[in-house]
Parts: sequence; structure tokens; C-alpha cells
Amino acid sequence: MKKRIFAMLLFLCLSVVSMSALAEETSEEGSMTEEKGDEFDLSKEQEKISELGIPTVDSVQKMKEEADDLYNAKNYKEAAKAYSKYAKHANWIANILASTLEPYYGAPYDKRKNWYPEELDFYEMSATESASNKYKEERNRAMLYEGLCYYHEKDFETALPILIKALDLIEIEDEANWQLGYDAVTSIIGYGNSVEAEAVETEAAVVETEAAVVETEAAVVETEAAVVETEAA
Repeated sequence: MKKRIFAMLLFLCLSVVSMSALAEETSEEGSMTEEKGDEFDLSKEQEKISELGIPTVDSVQKMKEEADDLYNAKNYKEAAKAYSKYAKHANWIANILASTLEPYYGAPYDKRKNWYPEELDFYEMSATESASNKYKEERNRAMLYEGLCYYHEKDFETALPILIKALDLIEIEDEANWQLGYDAVTSIIGYGNSVEAEAVETEAAVVETEAAVVETEAAVVETEAAVVETEAA
């Protein structure tokens, strides 16, 4: 009875956590549970390794930090490249982690439903699934920020398709990043409040510039007065 309960718990946990990931995997790369083809065809994995190498937790984290640092420094051209690289590696490590659970996903429904791990760690498997999904969330964020970099550079032709794709991938709960993408896209096409917000931001920048000019002029007058005073002395 206890095993039965744990089997149902495992089934529900992995099914719920992985539902969105499975749907995404089906649309992008084919279902993880589809009938397997040539068992010795390693071409897809070899191509990925040739293109991206073998990602590690540390290497992917370093890519994230480098991209964020460039973005925060407003070096948008280099940040866009860094986010593109980071997105691909985050996606790759997410897929590698998901592959470790393939015996579960590849099993028939009835087997998955009634199965309870005898040797594998239930919590470790659940954590691995969560980590895979977390990396996909990071991939989505990286794609969004890549688009935002091009947006800040006013390269809207490059920014728009990336932003649209990122919004297609971002989960409904991720409202902060959803808002960033929404604002950028609607601003590009001249729609709604984002345009007004941009106009206010531009006006504020103009006012700030004018204030700086006035301050500079005042400093010049003060300097001239000091010169006159020196000459008089």
C-alpha cells in the first residue's frame, strides 16, 4: 500500500512539473515519448556537442553573470551576443538533464502510473526535473533580454522576432519578464501606454539635459566673474 501511494505521488509530481516542458519539447524537437528510431543514431547529440560543447552548471552560470554584467553596463551590443550564447547553453543543459529521466517518460502510461523507484531517489529525480525546467526558464529570460538589447539599440527589425519568440516561451506566472517583453513589443509598434511611457521618459531626459545646460552656463558665468575679479585685483 505504501509503495502504491509513493508511486502515485511520483507519477503526479513528475507529470505536473513536466507538463509544460513536454508540450514544448513536442512542438520544438518532437515528443520525448515518441517511438524511437535508429538506436545507434547519435547525430543530433554529436551535432549539439560540436556546436556548443558540453555545458556544466558552473559554465552556464558564468555565462549568465557575464551577460547580466554587460546589460547592466548598457553595453547592449555585446550583451545581445552574450545572452544569445547563454540561451543556447541553458537550453542544452536543460535537455541533458531531461534526458536522464527518459526511461520514465519513455515508459507506457500504466507503467509510469504504478511504478515506484526501488533504487533511484524520488526526491533527486524530482529535483532534476525542476532543475531542467528552471534552465528553460533561464533560456526564456535570456532570449527576452537579447531582444531587449536590440530594442535599446533601436534595431527593431532584429529585436521584434526575438521578443515575440521569448513571449511565446515565457510562462504565465513570470509576470515581470512578461511585462518587459510586452512593453518593448507594444512600444515598437506604437501601441498603448508603453508609447506614452517612452514619451515621458524622453521628455524627462530632455528636461534633465536642459537643466545640465543651465548649470553649465551658470558655471561659465561664475568663472567669467572670477576672471574679471582677478583682473581688477
